[in-house]
Amino acid sequence: RVGCLAPEVSECDLDFSNCSLVQAGEPCEVRCREPYEGEPSVASCHPDNTDLRGLQWSRPYCRTSACPDLALEPRGYARREKVVNNATDEWVCAMGYGGVVDKWCNYTQ
Repeated sequence: RVGCLAPEVSECDLDFSNCSLVQAGEPCEVRCREPYEGEPSVASCHPDNTDLRGLQWSRPYCRTSACPDLALEPRGYARREKVVNNATDEWVCAMGYGGVVDKWCNYTQ
């Protein structure tokens, strides 16, 4: 039996620092790296593992609100100037539309 190493991944939104060397039979958490947010996923090293690259993990859903605004306003949305604390514009529902606007970005390869 051998432990598992964290995988080599190119995604900048994932944090494997908790999984640098996981003992056989033990779990670790894969987290979202700042400024991304999201619930961590649990990775594990099989109790009878024989491969250093045997960590089994699933990708957490990481997202960030620190993303650029769209150049064009999508249908149903409007941009409203925000003048509090030097903040950028905020998105609201356009006239005739209802709901709450929640702006998040998800970067994929």
